[in-house]
Amino acid sequence: MTLQFTRIDPFGVEILSDLSRPFGPSEAFHFRDLFGNHGVILARGAELADERRNELLAQLGDTARLCPAGPAKFTNADGVVLELVSQSVDFLVWDEGTLTSS
Repeated sequence: MTLQFTRIDPFGVEILSDLSRPFGPSEAFHFRDLFGNHGVILARGAELADERRNELLAQLGDTARLCPAGPAKFTNADGVVLELVSQSVDFLVWDEGTLTSS
């Protein structure tokens, strides 16, 4: 199985699938692949326990960073900027290895 998602312009994805339940192997692979290819993952309405949020973050590797609530601004290597208001977002993670945050 794969996760349902939609792209965020100019980069990033919003996961539409339920993140609160454990992933099967193919979903876990797809989750990591989406992160590696897009650099930002967010989910709304996930209502994740801290333990599950930490499990998801751990699946993404050492460069994954969880964003606190509030405005978030990311810049990729080409200088392209993505701005998000994360108050309505339950899970927002970005790749510190490929993006800068301000």
